[in-house]
Amino acid sequence: MVTGLTVSGRIDIPADGSHRAGGIAGQNVGTISNCVNAGAVSNAAGDTGGIAGVNGTNTPNAPSYPGTLSNCVNRGNVTVTQAGGGIVGVNSSVGTMSNCVNDGNVYGSGLAENSGGIAGKNNGGKITNCVNYKTVSGSKYAGGVVGYTIDSHNTTSNCVNYGNVSGLEIAGGVIGLHDNGTLSNCVSSGDVTNTKGSGTGSAGGVVGTCKQEATILNCGWLYSQVNSKGVGSGDVSPAPEPVSLDQTGIEKSVVALIAEPMNITLRTGDTAKITLNRLPGIPAAFGEYVQNIIVTPDSEKISAKVNEENGEITLTSLKEGTSALCVSADLHPTNFNNSLAPSVDPVPLSLTIYVSARRTLGGITLSPEKMNLRVGESGKFTATVTAEEAADQTINWHSSNEKIATVDNEGNVKALAVGEATITAMTADGKHDAAAKVTVANRHSGGNGCAAGVGALALFALIPLLLRKKKS
Repeated sequence: MVTGLTVSGRIDIPADGSHRAGGIAGQNVGTISNCVNAGAVSNAAGDTGGIAGVNGTNTPNAPSYPGTLSNCVNRGNVTVTQAGGGIVGVNSSVGTMSNCVNDGNVYGSGLAENSGGIAGKNNGGKITNCVNYKTVSGSKYAGGVVGYTIDSHNTTSNCVNYGNVSGLEIAGGVIGLHDNGTLSNCVSSGDVTNTKGSGTGSAGGVVGTCKQEATILNCGWLYSQVNSKGVGSGDVSPAPEPVSLDQTGIEKSVVALIAEPMNITLRTGDTAKITLNRLPGIPAAFGEYVQNIIVTPDSEKISAKVNEENGEITLTSLKEGTSALCVSADLHPTNFNNSLAPSVDPVPLSLTIYVSARRTLGGITLSPEKMNLRVGESGKFTATVTAEEAADQTINWHSSNEKIATVDNEGNVKALAVGEATITAMTADGKHDAAAKVTVANRHSGGNGCAAGVGALALFALIPLLLRKKKS
């Protein structure tokens, strides 16, 4: 098992054999969770993913080794020559992927067969509740979520694509070549094209080419003159076909549920708030789409309070340690064939929020003790090392939520959005620290605002960009 790992840098595999490459693992035959890759991954020799090259393995006449990959974020660009994806290159028949976000471009080399925002190829495994934000291009089969699906057991569900997709032959907003299996409750708002043009290739807002053995259920796409067809070629069975949407329809659509943030570091006794976000749209009535939210906390280390009306979860640390909180909910995805109303039948989803709580080390004082700012304003903290035994008095600064307030290496703070953030000053050797809270209010002319998303990544890692500005 690999969990809570953040990596950066670059992986570059030359064309001298057949090698699988990933930001976290070349091949996963166990569990990868709560990991972030912030570095570019390039492979001229095999299957490639921002997190793992291959997820699980099921070779004929050999033992089967399942792979589970969840709650992971890729922020690095991925360049492939075989199968490549923002999260994995190939998801095997015993591979399960959920709650993953890709924020890196996926480039095919021109020789690549399959590329996707989440997976290059789904070989019969399960992919659910994943989001792609970036461009997918340069492969024979390209998809905003999956490039190529094969095997009747494969499923792709509750996924969102915001990125533009360009395939050398076949391109789809969600799946490029949907050869087999089931696609359900997915939506795409990216532009989709193929470089061969009509007549020699196919492009569809949801699926590029759909084979007879494949199924499409309750999916939609952003209609445009470029993307005038939901399925580029092939028949959809059973009917109806994917539903075309305008921008208003996209904004009303709900198919996925993501927590922001998924990783938090707290001081013992501190409180943080997490918001459940439904994608791609933001309906006014959260409770119509998301119901029965249950948080299973570690009662000794953390307490949790749920507001089911707006999807806000308030966490309070009680004791030092790390907890993995399971959040489950019933999502009623948009029924694209019924005036965009919430579906009657819910889809059960679950995700994990990791909380690390630790005590204040002391040995540093901060001035001021707290700070109140308005959006756009700046302030400055001054840190004084008071511990007599501190040999290294170099100070490193950290903000618990860089979407609310940032801090530079001199203690200068800039307020970005309404909410709260904790600014921490720590000696370079990690032996002494102090923390102060920054409260950010709306501008004088901006009316009332709501705090959201207080928290930080475990181990002071980079904060995943789980939500980005939606395509206009």
